[in-house]
Amino acid sequence: MLADAHYNSGMLFKKRDETEMSIEHFERALDLAKKCDGESTSILEATITDNLGMLHASKSDFVLAKKYYSSAYSAYENTFGRDDLRTSDCAFRLGVVLEELESNLALDFYKESLRVRKLHIVDDDERAAETLFYIARLLLKRDDHQNAVVCLEESLDSRKRLFDDCFVVAETYHAIGKAYCEMSQGEKALIFYRESVRINKKVRNEDALYKVSLDMVSLFNTYCMGEIRFPDN
Repeated sequence: MLADAHYNSGMLFKKRDETEMSIEHFERALDLAKKCDGESTSILEATITDNLGMLHASKSDFVLAKKYYSSAYSAYENTFGRDDLRTSDCAFRLGVVLEELESNLALDFYKESLRVRKLHIVDDDERAAETLFYIARLLLKRDDHQNAVVCLEESLDSRKRLFDDCFVVAETYHAIGKAYCEMSQGEKALIFYRESVRINKKVRNEDALYKVSLDMVSLFNTYCMGEIRFPDN
């Protein structure tokens, strides 16, 4: 089928990071696939639109990425069902784009992606941990600190078991510290900041170390002004 030929060419150019050529072939494949019927064609349409979403997202063209991801999500849902991992992964990618577009729907798609992920994954899962982190990030923007911390600590537990000391673990410690700081719980914030500092020093991530150090300085300055209490020694 000619649609398959253009799809395969699109994948080849995608692997070569030749984005525009990849988009051109995927768009041709999509036009041809829409003229055919059958389950295999529906699967092909879902896969093509998903890839087009990825390519436009890589170009930071989030409006077009949203359009294609939305089509892909509907196609996956209709073809494989709402509880399929392919549908879940597309929901996650759509959530990322919606967050970039500052849409309130981003949180809903992250939660839906996580729900499906947890149906299938028993052990620690990198995507589930990442989704929990993203959910927490949006909750913090809504000043829902308590639920954000719950998500972050679940993400942290999973990431520690998966990766031990690394950038994403340090990043999660830092995020929890900031959440506790915003809740005026300086003692807890300091514990998580120090862990982030320790790991960033270990992995020599100077940029991240600088950021968490600034937050620690801000915390101590706030403490000196009496806005946050630390325990008496």
